[in-house]
Amino acid sequence: MRTRKILAAAAAAAISTITAITAPTATALPTSQNPQSFLNCASKQVVFVPGGANTVPGVPEKLPHGSITAQMGVKLGLQPDTNVTYVGYQAFPFAVSTYQDSSNDGYQRTAAAIRRIQNNCPNSKISLVGYSEGADVSARILNDSARGRGPLRKDKLASAVLYANPYQGGNGAAQWPTDMSGATGALGHLDGGFGDLAPNVLEVCHSGDAICNYPEKYRGLVSPHMKMNALHGQIPLVELVKEAVHYQPQDYINITKGLMNHVPYGGVDAQVGADWINKH
Repeated sequence: MRTRKILAAAAAAAISTITAITAPTATALPTSQNPQSFLNCASKQVVFVPGGANTVPGVPEKLPHGSITAQMGVKLGLQPDTNVTYVGYQAFPFAVSTYQDSSNDGYQRTAAAIRRIQNNCPNSKISLVGYSEGADVSARILNDSARGRGPLRKDKLASAVLYANPYQGGNGAAQWPTDMSGATGALGHLDGGFGDLAPNVLEVCHSGDAICNYPEKYRGLVSPHMKMNALHGQIPLVELVKEAVHYQPQDYINITKGLMNHVPYGGVDAQVGADWINKH
């Protein structure tokens, strides 16, 4: 009986973590991708990278979609000096691939969009906006750019806004609504942060959000989840059980609250992000 309860608790923790990190809100519907080119070389080019479960490969790059990315994209897209692009990628980690494979797909597709903008619109500047897994992708691109590698040329960055960054903390970025620079995201820290690009980056992290402000007490859950790929039968149940057996009922309540706080970004958050981009 005790074993059955432990397994059930571990499964609940796993499902809760997966649900929050992938943030299954405003999910895009699969559509066919039509060949497109950047004919609109507006001075501001904003590349949006939606969060997990918010997009799929093949979504038209001009179709607003994704939690908070759609809201910001519509707002900024109405400005005559701004052109917006949405990156569709395989954003269903844990379910159809490991998280790292999903994130890498997002990185590669975002990199392709950035290179195309730089080639086709040499006089334009680029801004990045990412939420959750999309913030992970954007943060890694900024980290690479600060070191002179990766797709984004340093002189082409105008600004970036990262919502619920899993690499939150120690990046040197501006903070809103409170200073969460001392937090540690679910994926830890990026070595070197954003370097000299940091003054142009805004990180938006709600203090109760367990993805950008991950409780150290529960960090043992992260590693087994990073190995999860349900479609291919990769479910590290033994590791999850070994971790979950130490938790009490209040721990599951704390985890659930922290993951629920990962979802409600919008409204003022979106306006602050749009203002940041317009001021840079």
